[in-house]
Amino acid sequence: RAMITHGGANSVMEALANGVPLLVSPICNDQPHNARFVANAGAGFNCDLTNAHPNEVRKHLAALCTEGPERHAAARIAKSYRNAGGAGAVALAAMGLCT
Repeated sequence: RAMITHGGANSVMEALANGVPLLVSPICNDQPHNARFVANAGAGFNCDLTNAHPNEVRKHLAALCTEGPERHAAARIAKSYRNAGGAGAVALAAMGLCT
């Protein structure tokens, strides 16, 4: 129903491609940016799990596991990924560049 992650690119993309909202607790590198992107898109929450109160974490997870706005945003993003055509569309575009 929801994913808890440090916010690595692969984890975030896989969850969103499947319409799964996220609770992101970034550690380093691109993770803080990915957490911000998820939160700004409305598809989850950015939460520092090292300092968060258990009630805050419970509140976030309860919201992510319902049919609320975060789940709807994740579904919207998943649909946009499917509509973009995926790897096949990239391969066709690349073939056009090589001719």
